[in-house]
Amino acid sequence: MSSLLLSFELIYLIEWLLKHEKSRLKLFINHAVKNGLGERLQNADLSEDITTNEELHNTILDFIEYIESTIHDSLKEKGAASSEIREDLASSLKHINLANVDPSTIWISVKQAETTISRKLRQNTKENTKSPKTKEVLLEKILKNWTPPKKECVN
Repeated sequence: MSSLLLSFELIYLIEWLLKHEKSRLKLFINHAVKNGLGERLQNADLSEDITTNEELHNTILDFIEYIESTIHDSLKEKGAASSEIREDLASSLKHINLANVDPSTIWISVKQAETTISRKLRQNTKENTKSPKTKEVLLEKILKNWTPPKKECVN
């Protein structure tokens, strides 16, 4: 029999499900048992099922492929939202005078703004409130992270 390779995404999903959704997983399994799986397992003829070993292997592969493609599709959707936020942040950066701000402060501020905006967008979707203003969030993070040079007379 050939070996089975699992992607890191699938392994992390399994770990996450066991850690965070164990009760839902149990409900899902109970639902499957009540709706035909239990009867099929009780009536299974093992000698007949062993002869369809290749079919069982293909079923496992199909299931894993489906789960992995669903994970990738979900990550793409999340990535599309993140890339839109990054584009908005880049556009906002073009309109801000950053001459006295060092690059590491800008980078940290952009990452923090991206995280804050993503979190607020998720909350706003649940609460139906308006979206955060990208430029305001970015400016807030830059001001929070920026320390003016001590050599300048006027701060």
